[in-house]
Amino acid sequence: YLMVTNGINHYYCQMNLEEQRYQFLKEIPNYQNIIDSASSAE
Repeated sequence: YLMVTNGINHYYCQMNLEEQRYQFLKEIPNYQNIIDSASSAE
């Protein structure tokens, strides 16, 4: 995941490094989903 903010605007992306792609998200993903995603990539 990539999260970028300037304090006013916030942008969230889910990164797919193998396919060199990213997908913008409408909201911050649930923390547990981030952890599950990271552990399944190992």
